[in-house]
Amino acid sequence: MTKVDMSGLGAEMVKGTVFGEARITSLDLSGNDLTSVDIDISSLKMLRTLKLSNNRLREFPTELLGLPRLASLDLSGNQISSIPPEISELKGLRTLRINDNVLASVNSGFGKLTQLETLEVARNQLIGITDKLQGLAKLKTLDVSVNYLGEIQDEFKYLKSLRRLKAAGNRIATLTPELAGLRNLEFLDLRDNYLTDLPYELGDLPDRILLKLEGNSFAGPFSYVAARDTPSILNYLRSNKDSTEQFEAKLVLVGEGAVGKTSLLAKLRGEEFIENRPTTHGIEIDRLKVPHATRADVSIELNTWDFGGQEVYRITHQFFFSQRALYLLLWKPREGQEENAIEGWVRRIRLRIGSDARIVLVATHASERRPEIDFPMLRRRYGPLLVANHAVDSSTDEGLAELRKIIAMAASRLPQIGERLPASWVRAREEILGLDEPFITRLAFERICALHGLDEESTETFSELLHDLGHIVYYGEDEGLRDLVVLDPEWLTKAIGYVLEDSETRTKAGVLSHSRLGDIWAPRGGTEIYPPKYFPYFLRLMEKFDVSYRLPDDSSSLVAQLVPYERPVLPVNLKNPAEQRRSLRMVCRTQEVAPGLIAWLTVRSHQYSTGLHWRRGVFLLHRKYNTQALLELADNNLDLVIAAQGPAPDYFFYALRDGIEELIGRRWPGLKYEFLVPCLLSDDGGRACMGHFPATMLEKLRARGEPRAICHRCANWRDVNELLTGFELSHRPFETVMSDIKELQEKTLDALGGIQAKAANIAHHVRAALNILSAEVVDCPRLFSLYPTDRSAIVERFSFRQSMTLQLWCEEPGEHHPVGDAKYTFKPSKEWFVQVSPYLKAVLKILSIAGPIAIAAVGASLTEQDLVKTKPDLDLMKALVDKLPQLDVDEAPALHRESGWAEGAGLRALRGLLLDLDPNLQYGGMRRVISSSGDLLWVCERHHRTYDPGLPVV
Repeated sequence: MTKVDMSGLGAEMVKGTVFGEARITSLDLSGNDLTSVDIDISSLKMLRTLKLSNNRLREFPTELLGLPRLASLDLSGNQISSIPPEISELKGLRTLRINDNVLASVNSGFGKLTQLETLEVARNQLIGITDKLQGLAKLKTLDVSVNYLGEIQDEFKYLKSLRRLKAAGNRIATLTPELAGLRNLEFLDLRDNYLTDLPYELGDLPDRILLKLEGNSFAGPFSYVAARDTPSILNYLRSNKDSTEQFEAKLVLVGEGAVGKTSLLAKLRGEEFIENRPTTHGIEIDRLKVPHATRADVSIELNTWDFGGQEVYRITHQFFFSQRALYLLLWKPREGQEENAIEGWVRRIRLRIGSDARIVLVATHASERRPEIDFPMLRRRYGPLLVANHAVDSSTDEGLAELRKIIAMAASRLPQIGERLPASWVRAREEILGLDEPFITRLAFERICALHGLDEESTETFSELLHDLGHIVYYGEDEGLRDLVVLDPEWLTKAIGYVLEDSETRTKAGVLSHSRLGDIWAPRGGTEIYPPKYFPYFLRLMEKFDVSYRLPDDSSSLVAQLVPYERPVLPVNLKNPAEQRRSLRMVCRTQEVAPGLIAWLTVRSHQYSTGLHWRRGVFLLHRKYNTQALLELADNNLDLVIAAQGPAPDYFFYALRDGIEELIGRRWPGLKYEFLVPCLLSDDGGRACMGHFPATMLEKLRARGEPRAICHRCANWRDVNELLTGFELSHRPFETVMSDIKELQEKTLDALGGIQAKAANIAHHVRAALNILSAEVVDCPRLFSLYPTDRSAIVERFSFRQSMTLQLWCEEPGEHHPVGDAKYTFKPSKEWFVQVSPYLKAVLKILSIAGPIAIAAVGASLTEQDLVKTKPDLDLMKALVDKLPQLDVDEAPALHRESGWAEGAGLRALRGLLLDLDPNLQYGGMRRVISSSGDLLWVCERHHRTYDPGLPVV
């Protein structure tokens, strides 16, 4: 006997067991509610693995100290508050797991476990780590997640073999620069801590490392960089060794038309007042210098953005609202608080950027009428967003000096003022922004950066940072736009404004003929010149801004803001679906009006267009899955109806629903919303109930096992599971998703409703699986096939010495296929196979069902020949998986155990391999895209054109 499993038997069944001289090497006593180890284990001198997890132990079992060969010990899920220093007697211990206990500290005895490779003490009450870490020279994995640690201390520098450090969910506010000396570190998880910055020394961490930084409170320029991929973060830190303080901010003027924004700016700059100044079109950008409020030797440079107040601009202008900016909201006392839509503007700013903005209310024309505004009420309602309330008159200079002081004080308090920026970046920025050109080529931009010492990756991060800060307009991931860098956003925004004002485009219900672009963008008054060679560039930018999309004839575009108000006749009634078709319906209720919601959804969903669109809605069709859908805004402007019907509408329904969430999260992070499930129960007269159930409430009822919920409108009881059809739990376990995929694979076409229904069902579940994995790794493809390079090699047994071929797959929904040039040959290590094997099995399940159905699905661009080429590779991969030995997880300290599944570790192992095999990250021409539903996908060049059609031909 070598392995004994006594888990889950209960304390009474286990206590008193006598093993005698049995040669047991592995003993599982987990889940028995043991309060002590009342078992004769002292005789088990051969014991190597012992599991005592999920019991009720309050003290460390000292009986274990007499087990000389113990290599793996799991005490997770108990109530242990301390570990005795005598634990150092377990000299051969390689894996120690004490997660989910009540430990307050890790004592010096741990430092004497010289053979330890894995130490997991997550979800305890740790406030510190022992300072005796010198002995842990072999430690590869350390998990201290979800404790009360306030720092990562200098002693961590002794963990020279450390590969994975997980410290998420603590109170860490500072990191030791000594972490940079851990040259073997591959994974550093610092999510959900109190970090505001990282030491620049961490730029010396290995290039292959994967950083997780979400959920911190990073400030200044690093707040922009922290959201990017690991290489960008490392490059920024490396360049930050020589940095200088920055005193620059953005000052944005908003308000209704003709309230005096431009006149006020001119007076603040010391210019003369001009009566009847021309109306601002689009955005006008300039500068204003004010003294720092508390540092006499410093001035603050404000980049002023003067927004036109006309309603037609408001949707587009939201793109240029910035976090950590100062806003002047101007209004005319003569027209009153309501007419000036003061609260509407405050809400619009809050919706777009959350609570980081600072707004000063400025009443203009103050000498004409005394300003009357309920500022105390506004302060109670909007809190720190509103910093001051002031009145001025640009024609008489009344209140201007005081306003300048208010602006200086508010700007001085912005969080980025005084933050440090790498000196090389500052020099490059000054030269680039000093150019007297509205735009330059990407090549010219790169040359300037190179002259100032920025390498390729630093240049990319630098350009993205300048774009996010509003200094330039640049889209590096866009095929048609990456060759130009706009240095004058005003030049660009006015071009878009001329389209929105074009009377003929309005007359033609938003259809913009490309043949008229010369009339629209011709020189106006001798001030703006738009060369015809850049007309395609402007059109592509409008597409990027979700202002328009190209119509099928490629000779015109649809400007969604200018479509008709009239609702067209729709071909179906989505409330009463046709026979053999399922229907899903819900409402997204926003707390406030989201400006431009339908217009943006119309553009983002244009690949499903039916030509039926109006100001309050759009009717869509997913042709491949024969599914119709409706997005329509109710009369209250707060309820967005989402409905879909088809043989299997789940995929299209979920994609649209998630796309709405992604759009709200990206465009209006301050907007609160909830999803509602309609009752729609018919009364005796056939009238449908108009009541709704909050989806979150129904999910909680289902989780508690409550079968019914009462509708507060019609007072009828409804089945919770029936109501939640189409409202799966947001975070289903990965195992559940994979089980659903296996079940789909076994069902016949008739059982699922035909080929289109099966294709839609499969696409839905594969999408769910890939989205779960996206939380682990975002910077490499996720689907691949793996088989021996020598196709005859798998006959009797598997050998770790075999050469393998790894083939990446395109992740285009419904059309998954291998990418010919994305193929690599290598010899994997045993450790790599241990890490990747759980993920390998999951990928095989996905590809085995997604590949063939992609060929068979109606409308797919793949062929039977593609299936013929693919099937042997998948068969070989299955044979490989079947022949893999049963690898002992205790041999793999890298195994990721969070949330109970190991696929995340396997995906990270794939990422590490690809970084070695493809250091330039070419991936056979595959590119990362974000779909309209917010999904991250890696697609081939052919499918990439769906997401990035390039420049239009004009």
